Amino acid sequence: MSKSHDSEKIDMTPMIDIVFQLLIFFVITMKPLDIIAHLDVNRPMAISGESIGIDQFQVTVARDGFRINERGVSVETLTSILGRMAHFGKDQAVVVACDSNAEHDGLVRVLDICHSVGLHKIALVSR
Repeated sequence: MSKSHDSEKIDMTPMIDIVFQLLIFFVITMKPLDIIAHLDVNRPMAISGESIGIDQFQVTVARDGFRINERGVSVETLTSILGRMAHFGKDQAVVVACDSNAEHDGLVRVLDICHSVGLHKIALVSR
């Protein structure tokens, strides 16, 4: 008595190739900037009478640009100042005050700059 086992093997190589091609296609065609730009973020409301201490470093995000301790600065200057601040110590606190009419992109830009220079103690306040 002989048993004939004709076990058929399915070649998985073509299926794996297709899966990797689809993965590469979706990674290349995905645009994360489009997703981030359309996020609906509600910042907290400002509490009247709330003030920030004099000894704290404050970056203000306004519709017309950025200010450091109420002095207007460009993005390059902001990056330079925050970089020098991080050079003295990564544990320094930065207060980011965002005006109610400011674009969300400005807030994200300041947070990205803080992260890129190594400042991680960040407090967010609304005005």
